[in-house]
Amino acid sequence: MASPTLNATIVRRDEVGPGLIVLGVRPDGPTFDFLPGQYATLGLPGTHARLEDAKAEREPGLASSEKLIKRAYSIASPSTQRDSVEFYLNIVDDGAFTPRLFALPMGGRVWMSSKAVGTFTLEGVGPADDVVLIATGTGLAPFVSMIGSQGETPLGRRWVVVHGTRYIADLGYHDQLMALAASRPWLSYLPAVTRPEAPWSGQTGRVQSLFESGAIEAMTQRQVSPQTSHVYLCGNPDMITSMQALLESRGFKLHKRHDPGQLHIESYW
Repeated sequence: MASPTLNATIVRRDEVGPGLIVLGVRPDGPTFDFLPGQYATLGLPGTHARLEDAKAEREPGLASSEKLIKRAYSIASPSTQRDSVEFYLNIVDDGAFTPRLFALPMGGRVWMSSKAVGTFTLEGVGPADDVVLIATGTGLAPFVSMIGSQGETPLGRRWVVVHGTRYIADLGYHDQLMALAASRPWLSYLPAVTRPEAPWSGQTGRVQSLFESGAIEAMTQRQVSPQTSHVYLCGNPDMITSMQALLESRGFKLHKRHDPGQLHIESYW
């Protein structure tokens, strides 16, 4: 069987923290158009080498197959970026795909889909609405794209991004978001860690607790309600389940393409 065609090149590879990278991928042809919040698919053949220190994979038979292993990932780059497509990724040590992807050096070759898809977009947000983005881990990726695509005059009135991780080192895009929040009066950034280490002086605890305590509203001096806000959730399923129940109890309605609401959910696994 002929080897599958790898049609893109790794042009950026930034180590964020243990098992976390920001990866820039440049397609051989023109970069596809996409809406902030959409995702693309990456792929590598099973015969591709894995990281040497990765755990034994759950499906060892893949290593002898040229068939592409494919995974979908939210795009982190702004929709105006045309030279490459950016992804924020964490490794699954015994997984089929990420130990192969993380083994790629700069200049390595990978397969990437020719288009982006997905409905986790800013559809339905109006110019007078507030936008509250709540993420854990690499679930931050689509929100980085949304914020980076806004320019100086954003869709909606006020934006808040809440990012929860275990450790400080896991706060990907921290410096970038701090700088953006300092220069854009419409944006607030609230990072939180559950296992803080010195010299951390920021928020601690789960993102659910920040919402329940009113920390988000205290930062922005604005009420988060279905009459004024759209809330987006992306990341750990436990966080999503908890936040969905909390928000629905406060009157938020799950957004569907043909049944609009104010609560938008992207399940990451």
